[in-house]
Amino acid sequence: MYQSTKEVRLNGFVHFRTDEFSEIVKNSLSRLSKLLGNSKPNSLIYLAASGTAAMEATVENCVSENDKVLVINGGAFGKRFCELLNYHNKNYNSVNLNWNETLTYEHLKPFENQNYTMLFVNLHETQTGQLYDVKMLSDFCKKNNMMFVVDAISTFLADDYDMEKFEIDLTIISSQKGLCLSPGMSFVSFSKRMLEKIENMPLLQTKYFDFKDYLKNIPRGQTPYTPPVLVMYELEDMLNLIDKEGGKDARLKAVKAKCDYFRRKAKENNIGLLSIIHYQMRLLHCILMMLMLMKLYRF
Repeated sequence: MYQSTKEVRLNGFVHFRTDEFSEIVKNSLSRLSKLLGNSKPNSLIYLAASGTAAMEATVENCVSENDKVLVINGGAFGKRFCELLNYHNKNYNSVNLNWNETLTYEHLKPFENQNYTMLFVNLHETQTGQLYDVKMLSDFCKKNNMMFVVDAISTFLADDYDMEKFEIDLTIISSQKGLCLSPGMSFVSFSKRMLEKIENMPLLQTKYFDFKDYLKNIPRGQTPYTPPVLVMYELEDMLNLIDKEGGKDARLKAVKAKCDYFRRKAKENNIGLLSIIHYQMRLLHCILMMLMLMKLYRF
C-alpha cells in the first residue's frame, strides 16, 4: 500500500449516510468505471465483501436456470467458479487445463455451437500467474452469442483491460490487488445487456447480495447496507495518485517496469519458480516450528 493511502485512515471521516460521503462514492465510482473501460453511468457497484463473495453474488444474480455456462478452469480461481456454480446447481461445463498449460482456441473448439450462453474466466489465473488471451475469449463469446464474465482481480491495473474494447459483460475486481488498498471491498461492473438481464431475473434466494438493490442505491452514492467506509477513502486517494502519475497507461507502464526488473533479477540469480516454492516451504516450516515451540513453552 502507498504511504499516502495508509495515512488516509488518520485523517478522520464523515458518517456514510451523508451527502458528503455520497459525493465521494459517486465521484470515485465514476472514475473507477473509466479505468475499467465502462462508460455507462451507474453500472458499477461495490460490496463490503471479498472477491469470492462477488464471484458467488455474480453466480446468484446473473445465471438463470436457462443458462449454460462454460468456465475456463486453469487454476484455483477457475476451479472456484466451478465450485460456486455447482453449489448453486447451475448448468455448466469447464475447459480443464493442466498446470501452466496455455489456453488456445483448440481448447475452445469442442464447445462451439453447443448452446452455451455465458463464459466465466479468471483472466489472470492467480494460482499459476498465467494471463489468458482476452481477445481470443471475447471473439469466441461473440461468435457463439455468449455473455463474457471476467474475474479481473489479478488483471486490473496490471494488464491491458477494457470492458468496451473487449465487449466484456461483467467484471469483478477487489480492493487489495491492483488498487493497492486494504482488503474487504469488491466491485462488480456491468454492461448494458447484463444490466437488462439482471433486471429480468426472478426473485433471488439471497438478500444481502441482491444486485438489483445495490443498483437502485448507487445513483445516490449509497449502498443498501453498511459500506467499508475507510476503504472508500483509500480508493479516492489511489485514484488521485493514478491521475498524478499520468493515468491508467502510465500506471500499467510502471507495473510492467517492476515486473521486468523482478524477472531480470530472478534470471540473473538463477531463481526459478521451483526455487521460490522451495523458499516458501522452508519459511512455512520455520513458522510452524516457532508456533510449536511457543505452545510447548507457553509463550
